[in-house]
Amino acid sequence: MSRQLLMGKFAELFYGGKSWELSGYSSKVAARRAIMLHAVNQGWTLEDCRKEFLNGYYEGSQFWTTGDDGRNLSGAESDKRLRNDYLKSAALASQQPTYHHAAEVRQELSMLISRVETRAWRGRTGRTDRDVLIGVLKRMSEVGSDRINFSARDAMLAAGLGSPTTAGNALKRLVGDEWLELTEGSGWGIAAEYKCKVAVRLNRPDDTGEREPGEAKTGGADHETWLHLGKAARDVYGSLTVEPRSARQIARAANVHSSTATRNLPKLQLEGLAVLTEDGWIIGPLSPDDVTSGNTWIGSNSKTQKRQDRVATDRISNEMKKQVMVDDTPEIYSPALTPSPA
Repeated sequence: MSRQLLMGKFAELFYGGKSWELSGYSSKVAARRAIMLHAVNQGWTLEDCRKEFLNGYYEGSQFWTTGDDGRNLSGAESDKRLRNDYLKSAALASQQPTYHHAAEVRQELSMLISRVETRAWRGRTGRTDRDVLIGVLKRMSEVGSDRINFSARDAMLAAGLGSPTTAGNALKRLVGDEWLELTEGSGWGIAAEYKCKVAVRLNRPDDTGEREPGEAKTGGADHETWLHLGKAARDVYGSLTVEPRSARQIARAANVHSSTATRNLPKLQLEGLAVLTEDGWIIGPLSPDDVTSGNTWIGSNSKTQKRQDRVATDRISNEMKKQVMVDDTPEIYSPALTPSPA
């Protein structure tokens, strides 16, 4: 998405110098982070934010260059505050994407449909749930929105099922498993409204069902990340959210020792999987798949591939050893088998 200008009250706050009290925010911090989140949703990069928000020419730069006590922050302090705000907003934006026009929605939905189709749907109702979900996503793509009204009968027709009850139960399961969000219940003559949460669900660290065509069932790109970082890092990452929490709280949620969380959180931060803000740790802007791609842990650098190559080599070596043993086995002389002289 290309960068777009700040709009509405956010432009007034930053460029026009309008006070955060008059803009309806409870605090200066809330106003500052709202501006940053808007900028991220407008397609701004971290470097874009640095160039604009730290420019003293604009009145709103004081959000990042002035402390709560009114003192001027140093360049390093201002940059750290801005970077923390950006990473937190980027993580939040990835959980709640904002679209500017229908074309962006359709592009995102097209990618999500492809990922849903290639995911391994297990269980007795897995295939039904997949077909209903794809039907919902395709209808969203038709109207150009990630939020639509969709009835059980609509789901039945879209998925080619024989009963609206079966389709309705599938919709309930999809909501319960957080593939969809039920934003408004159904009423007289009005179908229930659903919001797409597929991107959030697919990027959850505990979602191990997805795999690319031809990929081994034992893991994917995210599996490769945890082979490098370790199972403890995976457990800690699975307890991160967009809400800041201390290392002790994260350890409790992950059911690991506090020292394990303390040791692994900086490791996750280095890879962009976690962010340390002023209020605590939050989930980072990158996904495990992004980390695998960024570190090129693929092909010859993949631990999974190396392991498979090693197993294949050992298998060939063992077969060759067996063949050599057969070929080198001496023939055993047996008088009973020796023909008598004529």
